[in-house]
Amino acid sequence: EAARWLGRAAAAGVAPAIDRLANLHLRGLGVPASRPSALTLLQNLADAGFQQAAWDVGYLLDLGCEAGSANAAATAFARACALGFPPAYYSLGLRLALGRGVTRDAVFARALLLRAHDARFPDALAAADEYAPESECGPAAQSWHERLKLNHAKCKPLLQQMLQEGI
Repeated sequence: EAARWLGRAAAAGVAPAIDRLANLHLRGLGVPASRPSALTLLQNLADAGFQQAAWDVGYLLDLGCEAGSANAAATAFARACALGFPPAYYSLGLRLALGRGVTRDAVFARALLLRAHDARFPDALAAADEYAPESECGPAAQSWHERLKLNHAKCKPLLQQMLQEGI
């Protein structure tokens, strides 16, 4: 019964209901278990500017819920980064550091991992030091890191407005 009401609220565009319904589809609670259904619901939330949904889409794409290019998950994580979601900096930073689904880019990987560290994401600094060490990256990583911080500071008011307006 709860799933039915969540479905009605989700159909009406209520963001928390959409998120919860996606979670139910992932777990198969009250609805059939379906990663593709969860992915569709979360993509709709990501399209509306919800940070965590954009990040969740990356992980579902990584699990192979949808056919597509090898970098589809990385693209989803980049979108979550653009929306200012700190865990996405970590996820994309690791992908770039390891060359997973994307061309390896230690410099940008380190910058992203440092942004995750700025947000106190666990192990972000350790990952940066291990997979994209400063000795390999040089001052270019710090330059990218500063640009990412500046971009976020400039965009933060717009991102907050988007979330409030449901754009």
